[in-house]
Amino acid sequence: MTKKRGIFSKLFFSVVMLTLISCCFLGSTFARYTSGGSGTGTLEVAKWDVKNTKGSLDVTFDKLSPSKDAYVDTPRTHSTGKVLVATIDNNGDVDALVTFTFGTETLTCGAAYGTQGVAKDGIPTQDEVKAVFDIKLWYGKEEGETNATNAMTSGETEVNVPATDGVIYVYAEVIWTSDIGGIKGTTADKRDTWIGQYVESVTYTISYTAVQNTELPKA
Repeated sequence: MTKKRGIFSKLFFSVVMLTLISCCFLGSTFARYTSGGSGTGTLEVAKWDVKNTKGSLDVTFDKLSPSKDAYVDTPRTHSTGKVLVATIDNNGDVDALVTFTFGTETLTCGAAYGTQGVAKDGIPTQDEVKAVFDIKLWYGKEEGETNATNAMTSGETEVNVPATDGVIYVYAEVIWTSDIGGIKGTTADKRDTWIGQYVESVTYTISYTAVQNTELPKA
């Protein structure tokens, strides 16, 4: 009787183990196809390359005098003509929005300015002298002063320079207006004469900013 119980116990243990093993087989697969790999993700950065290929923004104008004409009814003006200030070249991957700013003139003068005004004592005040000179900037998309027909307002005119070889040419001129600020005719002639005797030079500050104006990739 004891021997039979031992055999029965062994058989029961074997059945239990086979059941557990079967459950393991049913719950998972012996083998399956698998593949793997690795790689890298590379991002190319859009190039920013906007510069003044002329180099410096410094420009020197030829000597300027007032108009030689006598006053009739319209203000007399005389200009230096347009001189190249900058060549803004965009060799980058995105468009650039360019803005120029030019400041008021700084005078180099060898005499003291008047305090009463040229109409009273023949000596113009500093403001009366500054009123005579005006700087204007122009731009074109082709080189040459005759192509620079678009006027620029200081700090306001925004010009888009396209990516990849986009370019604009910027020119400046200084204009001498004799009859301005309520001073005309012979009184203006006195002012012009005083300026010719004592004012040595007129200087302007010119600067530009270029900011990104498109994105990559394009929407």
